[in-house]
This record gives sequence, C-alpha cells and structure tokens, in this order.
Amino acid sequence: MVKSFRFLLQFAWINLGSLLIFALVVTVGSMLTGVPSGADNLFSSYFSIFPLMVLMILYIYAFALCTSNLNLALSFGATRRGFFWAVQGILLLYILVSWLLQGVLAALPTLLNWAFPERFPMLRMCGFTSWFFPLLCLVILCLGCLAGVVFIKSRVAGIVVITFSGVLGIAGIVALFVTSSAVRDFGPGLFGSLPLWLTAAGVAVVGVSEGFLWHTVRNFIVK
Repeated sequence: MVKSFRFLLQFAWINLGSLLIFALVVTVGSMLTGVPSGADNLFSSYFSIFPLMVLMILYIYAFALCTSNLNLALSFGATRRGFFWAVQGILLLYILVSWLLQGVLAALPTLLNWAFPERFPMLRMCGFTSWFFPLLCLVILCLGCLAGVVFIKSRVAGIVVITFSGVLGIAGIVALFVTSSAVRDFGPGLFGSLPLWLTAAGVAVVGVSEGFLWHTVRNFIVK
C-alpha cells in the first residue's frame, strides 16, 4: 500500500499544484481587476463558482486516477489491494486540500472587507462551516473513479455514468444549499429531514462506487 501511495502521490502533487495555481490566479486576478470594490468581470465569476470548479476538476482527476494510473501501477508491480487502499488515501488528500482552498476563498471577502460579500452565495455555502462539501467532494471523486473503470470496459456505459454524474452533481449543489449554515440559521426545520436523506444518498453513492471499484481492481487484467 505504501509503495502504491507513493506512486500515486507523484501524480497527485502535480494535480494539487495545478488546483492551487488556479486558486491563486482567480484570487489575484480578482484583486487586481477591482472585484473587491464591486467589479463584475470574468474573475468575479470564477471566484463566485470556485467550489463548482473544484468539483469539476476533482472529477477529472479521479477519472484519470482509476484508468491510466491503475494500469501503470499494476504494471509496475503494485498489488491490487495495495492500490485500492492507496487510492483511498489520495482521495482523502484531494478532499482535504479542496476543502481548505475553498474555505480560505470563502473567508476572504469578509476578512478583507470586500464590497457586497453576499455576491458570492456559492462560496458562502461552502465555507469551513459546511460539513456537506467534503462529503460532496468524496461523492464526486468516487463517481469519477466509477466512470473511469466503467469507461475501460465500455465507452457507451462510461458515457452514461458520466452523464449520470453530471445529474448527481447538480443535485449535490442543491444539497449544499439545503445543508448550508445560512439555511440552518434561517430555520432549523425548514427542510425537515431532507438534509438527512441527502446525506444518506451521498453515503450510498460512495458505498456503491467503492464496492464496484474494488471489484474492478481485483479482477483487472493488465494490458
């Protein structure tokens, strides 16, 4: 497992570095183009939907993690069980870094006294107080892995999973709103047990995806 984790970490650092650079470009670009003063431009748009961009990027990373990296790792002698658990470590690393990045960006408008911080509702939903965002990251990552391993077997089935992932991603954004601290403060019982059901659905998607991933990795034939 340790050797597999180190192997995958080579690619993970590059991916995480790209994510960090993207966050820096969006933040610095926003500051240089007057977004803190209320300007509305390309950088303000990217800043506002940064959590959504993070989810899309994580999906792409997970897709590659469970396709090309799977074949490479097993080709270099990694055990199937070791690779599976190494993937879990990489997924947790992705989630931690993504959660920290979006939490920092969500806090910037308030900490630096930007004009009209309410312009960034999605960021406000995904701050450090959002417990659902890390779960949504895990769901997206698992769906990315699932799409990757299915795509290896059948491109048609893979496209279906990718489309299904997009639908679940939209549902996840709605779930972020339902579980956000702003909604809880407005009315703790506003949506009843819906947040609990959404959380259970997210956990179920993770469980099914992980089970299918383990089955695929265990029976994967190196080409």
